Amino acid sequence: IPASKASPASRGEGGALRKVLVGALFLVALGFGTGISLSVRSNYERISQLVFELTRGIPLRATGGFSDQAAIGDVMANKSWQGGRTIALRAFGEQRPGYLRGKVFSVYVPRQGWLVAPPPPAKQPDGAPAPKPRKGSVGRQTVEAEEGRVAFPGRPAVPGDAEPEHRIVTSRRYNAIYFTPLRATAVDSKAERLALYRGNILRSLDAPTEGGYFVHRAPRVPLRREADDPLYRELPDDPQLLEALDRHIERAKLARGPHLRRLLMQLAEHFEANYEYKFGIDFREDGPDAIVQFLSEKAHGHCELFASSGAMILRRLGYASRYVTGFVCEEKNAYDDELWIARNGAAHAWVEVYDQREGWITAEFTPSAGLPQPVPPSSLESFLDYLRGQWQRFKSFQWRRLPLEAAYALRAGIEWVLAAWWRIAIALGLLLVWLFRWWRRRRAPAEEAAPARVLSPAVSALRERFLALEAELGQAGLGRSPAETLLEYAKRLRAAEPPQGLAHDLGQVAELSEELALARYAREAESSAEISS
Repeated sequence: IPASKASPASRGEGGALRKVLVGALFLVALGFGTGISLSVRSNYERISQLVFELTRGIPLRATGGFSDQAAIGDVMANKSWQGGRTIALRAFGEQRPGYLRGKVFSVYVPRQGWLVAPPPPAKQPDGAPAPKPRKGSVGRQTVEAEEGRVAFPGRPAVPGDAEPEHRIVTSRRYNAIYFTPLRATAVDSKAERLALYRGNILRSLDAPTEGGYFVHRAPRVPLRREADDPLYRELPDDPQLLEALDRHIERAKLARGPHLRRLLMQLAEHFEANYEYKFGIDFREDGPDAIVQFLSEKAHGHCELFASSGAMILRRLGYASRYVTGFVCEEKNAYDDELWIARNGAAHAWVEVYDQREGWITAEFTPSAGLPQPVPPSSLESFLDYLRGQWQRFKSFQWRRLPLEAAYALRAGIEWVLAAWWRIAIALGLLLVWLFRWWRRRRAPAEEAAPARVLSPAVSALRERFLALEAELGQAGLGRSPAETLLEYAKRLRAAEPPQGLAHDLGQVAELSEELALARYAREAESSAEISS
């Protein structure tokens, strides 16, 4: 009997076997995946340690301007590195990142530059041990991340399910630095050990920041930590520098008063009216400190000179201030509204000053012509930046945040639908259509499978007799091929010449074949007597 004519019962047995095999394969895959998951969970610490050992092979970099010392000109060197067009960092988020702080400096040493903390005390001439540093003057401490998060002291606590404002990915040139806004409250990253500097500045000690990190930002509440730190009010013991500061205070008609923002605007207007922004400023090596030469002899300068002078003028007036270096990230990608780019040309220096009412605030003293402005890239460059950004976003994704990210995406989708009435109408219409189709399927009667056809005893006996004759004919070279029907076989037998020694009449075998075809595949007879007749 041809295979295509198999009975429904045999086909049902094959479907059941396939279902059993698929179920067995699913159970094997489930067990294999569960075993891997349990193995990773039980060896998490060892795997993490191996990953950190491998990443330590990547050197963690903090270039000039973002290290523990910043000489005048270091930010300009970063700004002009490779023409200023290479990407320093990428930020992913809806809001414009703006000023991203890389380092905060508290001490200015003439002819050296800015330092994070005071230099170590010199040894006494008589050989006595040097005095111990003042409490809190070291400038950094080592902190351990808790489940990947480091919370900044003195800032509001971040809820566990809070959505970060930005995901930031740095380039390899700055892969030890966490660039964060002034109001950052916490950072989620892959690092386990970090250095926390004065001014809530972080630096990685074991994992590069080019792998990406998340930044949480606080609401607008006054930031008052370190407001009473005496280092933010100290000035160098340099008479020439103090004299130059007093001269500019007098020229700008500055005086300490209750309205700090008015004073800041007044100082910024003084620099805008009397100085021009310019690269490549030379200072006499045999002359006084660079800031003294800038305030006394120059009519132009760059952001480091304006920020340094502004910070020390504010200290001279009695305000706590600090010198800050970082990037101004304001270039939005043309193909992705949530991709912000800061190129090396966006490196910048500015001032943070403490206000009694508002806490720490950002102060900008660089003339408007020198502020970092995003230069629109070409369409091709913007598209390539988009592709690289998506790749960086994928590489920096923290998979342990996958359930949280899925919840954020679901919430964003619901908010998008609820933002317009027509979206709500479409969503309700689709929901009603789906419910109606589901109700129809539940109401429709299930199709009954066709009952398997059972051969009667007479047909079964006829089939057995035919198969026996077919086997004998097969030995004589007249067997039925698998693709040959019973009627075709009967026709061939009538046309064939009987071989010598054959005990059966081919005509009778052909009649038997036709009789079996009629009994097996024609409409079922009412009784076996009809088949016999």
